[in-house]
Amino acid sequence: MSQLRETVLVMGAGDAIGSAIVRKFANAGYVVCAARRNADKLESLVADMNNAGHSVHAFACDAREEHAVEALFKH
Repeated sequence: MSQLRETVLVMGAGDAIGSAIVRKFANAGYVVCAARRNADKLESLVADMNNAGHSVHAFACDAREEHAVEALFKH
């Protein structure tokens, strides 16, 4: 049986505080789902963290839009 790891969702994973939060959780061993309006802007963060052996995934989501948040959770 595989061991499940705890997962965290960071909404608003921007260039400063949001990215620092992603790094903190990833370094603590969590699987991190990072979301921001433009997921392309997360590419370098996700690549850096995954290359360091962490599990970080990028998602596009505008948290101001209810339908976008619902779609994220259906993903």
